[in-house]
Amino acid sequence: MKLSFRETVKNVLGRDEEVYDVTITEEGTSPTRFSGCVVLARPPLEPQPPLIDEFGNLHCTDEAELYVYRFNFGTHRFLKIYTAGYVSGLDSRSDTPAISGGLCTKISQ
Repeated sequence: MKLSFRETVKNVLGRDEEVYDVTITEEGTSPTRFSGCVVLARPPLEPQPPLIDEFGNLHCTDEAELYVYRFNFGTHRFLKIYTAGYVSGLDSRSDTPAISGGLCTKISQ
């Protein structure tokens, strides 16, 4: 994971939260820049950069909303959730929802 700091914003409680551009690279692959690990604000449905909340958590999705990511920077743990498949009604063994988790091997700022 690579974080590029954008700005500090106040949340609804008046506490500071840091906004980042995020690049995620799967271990053992070449770097991939998702058109973002973004937060899709509703309405309007426009991608926004994710933030790290006061508890050290970052939540985001890819723009197609196929993958959901949750990171905890205190523990360096993450969850990656593949949300497609099954509910579409097309039963395919190559398109099955999945949840994986682990430790981030590298986080750079």
